[in-house]
Amino acid sequence: MKSIRSLIIATLATAALTPTAAHAVWFSFSIKPHPYGNSHASGTSQYGAMRKQMSAAQSDLTRAYAMAAKTDPLADETKTAQAALDKARADYATALAAGRADLGKYPQIAKMRADVKRIGMDMNAASDPAARLDKAHDLMKARNDLNAAEWEVLGVDADLAVSKAAITDAMNQLKDIQARRQSQLQQDPNVVAARQRLAAMRQQMSPRR
Repeated sequence: MKSIRSLIIATLATAALTPTAAHAVWFSFSIKPHPYGNSHASGTSQYGAMRKQMSAAQSDLTRAYAMAAKTDPLADETKTAQAALDKARADYATALAAGRADLGKYPQIAKMRADVKRIGMDMNAASDPAARLDKAHDLMKARNDLNAAEWEVLGVDADLAVSKAAITDAMNQLKDIQARRQSQLQQDPNVVAARQRLAAMRQQMSPRR
């Protein structure tokens, strides 16, 4: 009896310690698919390929421009216009120097020039920072007044007017040549083809498609 009772108790204890199917704890691992599926990976790869193609198209366009620029049918015109502009600027500088030299005969301008020189010397001699700053302000005002007075005379100088007009004409001519040259480059067959390829690539990559 004692052995049977011990066997029954052992059996009940084993049953109490063994979890049932309802109380069992299961551990499982699963790999969830990407929310976009395999199409996301393929789309990213396709986008990267298109980026490379666009970069290649941009390089082709740069090379096309470089090749087209090697032959410049307007080179002689450009050289002539640039020479005319350089001469006009040199003539203006000469006329300006001559005009400024003649200004010394005007008593008011001569006095203003002397004032500018004196104030500049006073500023350099000043040891106190505040006094030096005051003199710097005075010097700036004196120079501005002198410049305005000089240009009242120089503004009606005939030689300056002629050379200034020559500068304007030469610059306009040079700008016209540059505009025509740019138009030629834009119409080069290789440039046109490269621009079209690049535009097509941009259209394909546009998010509005």
